[in-house]
Amino acid sequence: MALGIGFAGWARRHLGRFWSSTIAIKAEHALIRTGPYALSRHPIYTGLLLAVIGIALVRGTLGGFAGLALVVLGGLLRMRQEEQLLLKHFGDAYRAYQVEVPAVFPGFRFSKNSARF
Repeated sequence: MALGIGFAGWARRHLGRFWSSTIAIKAEHALIRTGPYALSRHPIYTGLLLAVIGIALVRGTLGGFAGLALVVLGGLLRMRQEEQLLLKHFGDAYRAYQVEVPAVFPGFRFSKNSARF
């Protein structure tokens, strides 16, 4: 759980002024590909997912795993929206980033056409 929160925090700090609680492109928005963004296209979601996995495993309850399922579903929906916006704004640069860096964990590819684990 702590590892996930730490990873999400690192990603949030690394993103700096381009972070937003809403899905948006900021003025002079840059495609960040360094730090945690070199490991995952969505490291904040990755970290939060790790934290919730930790909570579900520690609790070991049906409610904990139901919460995990809701976090996964919400994250996938939000990532889809972000991917569409980033593709529209950054075009080929973002397409190249999608090929080079997994969406969440190594081996996980999330795009409009496919998701692979």
